[in-house]
Amino acid sequence: MYTLLCGYPAFCGDDDQEILQLVQKGKYSFDGEEWDIVSKEAKDLIKKLIAKPERRLTAEEALGHKWMKKHCKHDAKKLKNLTNLGGLKDMKAQKNTKMQ
Repeated sequence: MYTLLCGYPAFCGDDDQEILQLVQKGKYSFDGEEWDIVSKEAKDLIKKLIAKPERRLTAEEALGHKWMKKHCKHDAKKLKNLTNLGGLKDMKAQKNTKMQ
């Protein structure tokens, strides 16, 4: 979402190791004139998505965020499917069974 709103990633580095270190530190900013036109609600959602795992929003919580509700037309049935990881777990289990 960060990249979609400004055009560049939240964490940039010279190589994968440097990028990983920045991700682990979790330091990013909303500096730059491209962020001047991004709403406070969008920045709030990003802050809640780029957070330590114990504080990070779930997919369902993110879809229920004020910014998402305002800018995305939701079909309740489709949202339930998006946030239902059980289907992915079933697919993985089927793949593992076929490989044995």
